[in-house]
Amino acid sequence: MRLTPGPAGDTEFELVHAAVVEDPLFPVYGPGAGGVGWDLYLLALARMLAGSKSIGHEELQKSSEGREFIRRSAASWGEAHLVAGGEPGQVAAAVEATTEFCSADPA
Repeated sequence: MRLTPGPAGDTEFELVHAAVVEDPLFPVYGPGAGGVGWDLYLLALARMLAGSKSIGHEELQKSSEGREFIRRSAASWGEAHLVAGGEPGQVAAAVEATTEFCSADPA
């Protein structure tokens, strides 16, 4: 993690994260297997730093805004996977599986 002074007197936050996602998760979910979760935690951190009410994962899953965030996060991880050499059909299936898993209504 790196915090540096920003151009407007603010603070820039940089997080570098690496993870190994192996069978059985990677073939099904691709890098979104861990990436979407990281994005959700960063969303929670951003909300907290902005003084917003913290919301739980279940509440987020039920909201249209939360579902859209999850969809866009999964799609972005899919784009990164394509750039890294992922096979387009497998990447599309992984994005769909990740989106469904992360935005499914909790039981």
